[in-house]
Amino acid sequence: MQREESATEQRRAWFIHDRFGLFIHWGIYACAARHGDNGLAEWIKGSEKMTDEAYQRYFDHFHPDLYDPATWARLAKQAGMRYAVITTNQHYGFCLWDSQLTEYKAARTPAGKDLIRPWVEAFRAEGLKVGFYYSLLDWHHPAFPSMGFIPYVTICRHGQVVCALCARMLTIFTDRYVNS
Repeated sequence: MQREESATEQRRAWFIHDRFGLFIHWGIYACAARHGDNGLAEWIKGSEKMTDEAYQRYFDHFHPDLYDPATWARLAKQAGMRYAVITTNQHYGFCLWDSQLTEYKAARTPAGKDLIRPWVEAFRAEGLKVGFYYSLLDWHHPAFPSMGFIPYVTICRHGQVVCALCARMLTIFTDRYVNS
């Protein structure tokens, strides 16, 4: 008698089969046009010890004029990729989607719109599976303790506000992009 595959086994089999995919880690830190001290551009605020005011300039000037998810999806498909993952909410709290729970989002920058919806539609139109990277860290939120690697105990101390916000954002995000 054969046993039924668990959901974990099914996901593992899918990943082993599909293997080749695209991971896009992108956000307002790209405006800095350089790497931080540790080589990770997304950590530039911390590595260069920027104040919130200094980092705000990247938000104020975020206008991805070469944003073309249809071309990205077509090229990914032509390269043989079978899936793509994109950051939707980075550690510093910036959302590439039009969250109703924060003003720190692409729709409030010069980009002026949700950048995830067209990305999802373009990649699905090419027959590629889509995935989302959503960081629970939110260095921009005043209730979050600080930047960097935070011990779990510290997160829990501030957890009521942060976890409630994250849970609500994930519910909205899942309804809007995953279940659509």
